[in-house]
Amino acid sequence: MNIPFWSNRAARTGASANILIRIVVGGVFLNEGLLKFLDPMTNATGRFAAIGIPAPQFFGPLVATVETVGGLLLCLGLLTQSFPLFLDERRAHLRRTTHQDYKTTLTSFAFIHGRRKLSEIGTGDIIDFLKSRGVTGKTWNNLRADLNAFFVWCEKPPRKWIVNNPVKDVEKFEIVQGIPEVLSTEKVKALFAFLETYRGSPRKPLEPGCLVPYFALATFAGLRPAINGGEITRIAKLKNQERIIDLQAGVFRITPELAKTRDVRQIMIQPCLRAWLTRYPIARFPIIPPNACNLLGQVRRKFAIGHDALRHAFVSMHVAKFRSMGDTALQAGNSEAIIKKHYLNLVSPDEADAFWKLVPLSGLQAAASFTRI
Repeated sequence: MNIPFWSNRAARTGASANILIRIVVGGVFLNEGLLKFLDPMTNATGRFAAIGIPAPQFFGPLVATVETVGGLLLCLGLLTQSFPLFLDERRAHLRRTTHQDYKTTLTSFAFIHGRRKLSEIGTGDIIDFLKSRGVTGKTWNNLRADLNAFFVWCEKPPRKWIVNNPVKDVEKFEIVQGIPEVLSTEKVKALFAFLETYRGSPRKPLEPGCLVPYFALATFAGLRPAINGGEITRIAKLKNQERIIDLQAGVFRITPELAKTRDVRQIMIQPCLRAWLTRYPIARFPIIPPNACNLLGQVRRKFAIGHDALRHAFVSMHVAKFRSMGDTALQAGNSEAIIKKHYLNLVSPDEADAFWKLVPLSGLQAAASFTRI
């Protein structure tokens, strides 16, 4: 069946149903496009950088423009698509971040192949699209999975818009899970000495220590650090953060809506973390400060810190210090099997002991202690 990628079977239903679908789906795209312009750090540039899309400064505004214009055209009845119906149907069954990933990938794909019939799109087109993203490994697999979910949906009844899924024969990268990147205690010490004097952009300087809460929560509490959709960002958006970060009781209460695993977990606030959050209270130093995406990127590049390196440090240092895989697994939101396989004995007990004794320095001490890595 020759269903265009930019068309759907709504045209076969009554006129009123067709109009309703156009307005609803077009409104969703128009809204999401405008949100990307209004808050690019959360919805566009920052999000794309977090999931590994190259040139996020370019593709963020591009996707925002496509969604805004496309949504407007849909509302006007000038454009009707197949993949918005997929997104609308799957919305109730997906996490918000997964739904957003689907939409970002499919919007980019439609920008290239939007006028073609679904049946005309072949495996070579999928491979060319993935190569054009300039990605490999896990990001390639993630984008492939997004496209595969859509084409599987098109293939299934009652739609049966295609006979063969063009993504099925696209090769997946084999991801070898190696030893996690773990920062040494000396590097963490140098990082925080730098952070205590760091003010962000010289053009719009912030208060010294502006990034300390973010890095302290990721390093000494093991919160998942993604700037868009990570646990640390979800907590930052809460109005009653003290319900989650209870310094008096000495515990983080991670609720299901905040956790990646959708499970309740509690993280004990160690004395060093209490010291950091007391010296740099989040009421004065927001967890996610203005222009956080760029500022965090600068610091990560300066110290060569990978995406999950801070969390890896927390898990490795925790199990080395407290010698309990069960307790570490509970606080990190992992299984004991994962802790044993990837984190056990990565660092010595002595180094872990020094790690959990890292506390704030005075401004002069911080400046004197900082050495370039």
